[in-house]
Amino acid sequence: MRRNILVFFGSPRKWGNCAKALNILLKDFRGIFSFNIIDAYKKAAKPCDGCDICKKFGKCKYSDLDVAYSLLKSIPNVITISPIYNLSFPAPLKAIFDRFQLYFNLRAKDSIIKKKVILILSCGRKMNKTHISVVVTQAYFIFKSINADIKKIIIIDNTDKIKAFDNN
Repeated sequence: MRRNILVFFGSPRKWGNCAKALNILLKDFRGIFSFNIIDAYKKAAKPCDGCDICKKFGKCKYSDLDVAYSLLKSIPNVITISPIYNLSFPAPLKAIFDRFQLYFNLRAKDSIIKKKVILILSCGRKMNKTHISVVVTQAYFIFKSINADIKKIIIIDNTDKIKAFDNN
């Protein structure tokens, strides 16, 4: 039986470095894992508007992330593959992450299983420790709200000057 992995894919470029990294994962681990991919740009989730409906009723007033919420409750392994824009995640992915506020507000970490997260991040500039720290700190709090710990961080940086992958 294949294990499930939930993938949050945050790149608009279907031919870019993040897409290449995702394709390598899908190809190399196809027989071992079953990948459930949430493509942030295709999903186009509504941003959290701070309405507090989730505090009152235990669910978001928007239904566009219901599938993602269901997967979050049951899948223990999460991979986020994303470019870094201005030391943060792209807006469509950030909208999804901000909607994890549901879990933060409910403090319902016990209703979803403990998770392990791998971050695969791509950036055009050369990342230094400070840059990485900013992004990882954001990710730490994002994933804490869904009962997850970051176990591995892979940085693909300086891609404006150095090719990250072969064109083969």
